[in-house]
Amino acid sequence: MVVSGTGPGNQRWGPSNVFTDATDITAPADNVLVMDTVRSDLPFGKVGIHFNSGTSLAAPMVAGTAALLLSMDPGLTPGQVKDYLLRGAQVSRYDSLNAIATVPPSVSGIPGVYQLDAYGSLSLLSKERSGTPVCGYPVSGRGPWLLLEKNGPLAPPTDSIKVPFASGALGHIGVAPGGRSFSAYAQGDSLNGGSQSVIYFNYLGQRLGATPNVWGGRHHAENHIVDHRQVNVGGGYQELTLRRSDLVPLTIMNLHYPDGTLATNVQSWDFDVSPDARFVTFRGTGGTYVQRYADNTTTLIGSMGLPRWSKSGTKLVSFASDTLGNYTYWVYAVDSTAHGGFTLTQTIPGSGRRLGLEARFSGDDALFYSSEIEQNPTRFFVAARAGGALGTKGSEAEVEFAGMRQIGNLIAKLGNRE
Repeated sequence: MVVSGTGPGNQRWGPSNVFTDATDITAPADNVLVMDTVRSDLPFGKVGIHFNSGTSLAAPMVAGTAALLLSMDPGLTPGQVKDYLLRGAQVSRYDSLNAIATVPPSVSGIPGVYQLDAYGSLSLLSKERSGTPVCGYPVSGRGPWLLLEKNGPLAPPTDSIKVPFASGALGHIGVAPGGRSFSAYAQGDSLNGGSQSVIYFNYLGQRLGATPNVWGGRHHAENHIVDHRQVNVGGGYQELTLRRSDLVPLTIMNLHYPDGTLATNVQSWDFDVSPDARFVTFRGTGGTYVQRYADNTTTLIGSMGLPRWSKSGTKLVSFASDTLGNYTYWVYAVDSTAHGGFTLTQTIPGSGRRLGLEARFSGDDALFYSSEIEQNPTRFFVAARAGGALGTKGSEAEVEFAGMRQIGNLIAKLGNRE
């Protein structure tokens, strides 16, 4: 690949050569921060940091992103690596700090050539190939604190964010793509008279807004947001508002059955939103249902169970308990058409460990947060599959209960116990 250099503002860097019909991609070349590991005038163990300019700095950025792609999927061919680099530079970029998604322009002065977007390339690969997640670290809630568990379970205020003006325990934590903004249901919001609120805030702990007087939360999809609130708490129904990433509301939808009857008594843990925001899946009377935003139709897809989407959006798992407290899992394959289709591909019998109602299937890596609720105190576990076989437990580790956790781009709520 031929790499040219850019300066600030997506501009061509003046000293950089550009070859007509040969330059493939660009990367920053002007005043780039460099870690120098070969200087001999620094104390042992210290790394020099300085700024430098040149296409010798731009090209390694492209090579480094290629290496990251290969680390995610070593089976990629050179042509596929190049394809992900080029297409990733042109994908819509979601600014989670400002909740705006835009398609990047080509580099000024180099028509038809785009600047490298490492996250765009990596997330594109993650979306198109199962088993290649973009990794992150768990996010938990404890009281009014959001914990960023970089080094395992932590106590506030280490690596944590105090949710602005929240009081009481957090619930329904959501993480936007890119991990720079969050949402959380707060039992109390001092800016709104102590009411229940869904508070939106960024990674700096700055409050971005709130929806007061609701019992609900926010689901973050790729370029959409789904806000939900429960109307008439106790025997009411879920009202879901689909919004663009710039918060413009597109439609308001109530969960209902195929005949149009409202699905009452559906709790927040009874439904899940697909990663592309095309579908809402919920547990209701008589089975598991999928409701489609495009035309607001509802389809019965199987027996009643708690539905959970995979991170890739290509799988759907529904699970329910038998009389012994074990769980049976129904795994559905989801087609990629706009209409959608759900085909039962696997039934997995109970494994002997009872799962809490809010256990979460994380999709491609098949992680479950499970609990032994018969124990005193309750014990919580994270389980992983073995050898790529869904339903075969490879390892299991006991974890500290922390209310809400995040796996990849999915939220896992462990339970409602103190």
